[in-house]
Order: sequence, then C-alpha cells, then structure tokens
Amino acid sequence: MSSLGARAACRLCPAAFGSRRAHVGSAFRPARVAVVDKTTRYEFEQQRYRYAGLSEEDLRELLALKGSNYNGLLERHNIHTSNVQHVLNSLRNEGIDVQLVKRREYNEEIVRWADAIISAGGDGTMLLASSKVLDRLKPVIGVNTDPERSEGHLCLPVRYTYSFPEALQKLYRGGSGVRESGFILKELVSTLHLWIYMNSN
Repeated sequence: MSSLGARAACRLCPAAFGSRRAHVGSAFRPARVAVVDKTTRYEFEQQRYRYAGLSEEDLRELLALKGSNYNGLLERHNIHTSNVQHVLNSLRNEGIDVQLVKRREYNEEIVRWADAIISAGGDGTMLLASSKVLDRLKPVIGVNTDPERSEGHLCLPVRYTYSFPEALQKLYRGGSGVRESGFILKELVSTLHLWIYMNSN
C-alpha cells in the first residue's frame, strides 16, 4: 500500500474518532462535517463541453459518437447524488453543520473548519480527502456512493451507504466498541479493523 493509502487507512480507524472539538466524553460527536463529493463522469462531460453551449440532446449524441452511453452515465450520476443526499440528510438530522464541497473545491480551509471529513465517492475520493488532513485526530470516513460499480476498499461497508444513520450511531460508540472487540488501538492500523468493527453486532 502506498504511503497515501496508509494514511487513509489510518484515518479510517475508530481510534482516530476522538477530536477534542468533536467528542463528548468518549463519543465521536462532530459539530461540523465537510462532505467531499466526487465528480461523476456525467458531470465531467457536462463541464467539458459547457462552453460550447451544448444541449442535453447534443451531449447525448456527442457521447454516442464517442461510444459512451448517455443514459448509463446519467443513471450512475443519479444513484451517486441520491446516496450523497442521504448522507447529508442523515448528518443534518443529527443537528450537524454540513458543507458539501466538490473535489476541486476541497482545500485546507475546509479541513480546518470541519471536525470530520466524509468522502462521498470511491477510493480515489477517499485518498484525496485524507491527503489534506494533517491532524491525526480528525477522522476521515469514506462512503461508497456507487457500490454496484465500485469496490470502495477504503470505504465503510456497503450497507451503510443506504443506512448512514446506523453508521453514525455505531461510530458514535467507536472507541469503546473497538476495545470490547479486543482490538489494540494504535495510530497506524489497517482498514480491516474498521471493516471488522462495522460488521460486528
């Protein structure tokens, strides 16, 4: 695993869920969360040709000439955005202040503002989100927003994509839950620890 991947893996560990600003007692209770949103292929193609003033039908025909399926790209985009909205609603229902930022807008100022970072995408978005976080106590949590097409090895188990409130409740109990599972808490751990913890009863 690359050094960047190792840093991302480290930040996924429940041992990191203890920011001084974010926790109450031993609980992980962030007041502010930044959600880093990937750019879907559909969005990329839209942005690529937006200055040409193409209509949606023009875009459909252009993609067909390139051998791409417009309907398929739009479907994957809609699945992603629906799952991102589920994460946003779940956080806001907990009274958490949320900023949604696209990958290109994600910077150190956003990181300083947030108590925790959530990457909404796949492993690439997770690695980007983690790469800008220098505080080892600030958690970075990956949500795979298109699990039918992406493995998301650095992300939470797939079931939490569709039931993020359950993930939040379990992460709130992170530290004590891991100790009960018999894990030794260290700064450097593999993502396997979180996978086992999040899949435990």
